[in-house]
Amino acid sequence: MDAVDRLSFRIVHASSDVFIACAMAVEKLLCLRETGTRPRHVAAIDTRTGTITVVADVNPELKNIQFGRIERIEWAVPISCLISIAAAYGYVLYRRL
Repeated sequence: MDAVDRLSFRIVHASSDVFIACAMAVEKLLCLRETGTRPRHVAAIDTRTGTITVVADVNPELKNIQFGRIERIEWAVPISCLISIAAAYGYVLYRRL
């Protein structure tokens, strides 16, 4: 039995957010996190409950902006890419402005 066979895994938090450069700190996982409506910020994920707490937000003024529908587009050819497209608040698809 090698070391991988002895490991156990469980899902702590499931979302479509992007988590980058994570590191354990006691019972919290500290990560850089991006969402469709929020640029990169430092977040802590409680490994027992999955609760996310924002530790540092360098763009706090963006909390006051209302976004419309958010769409994520992913592809992996020739390189892996992920983009989020945010429609203006109140925008109706296929209706001319």
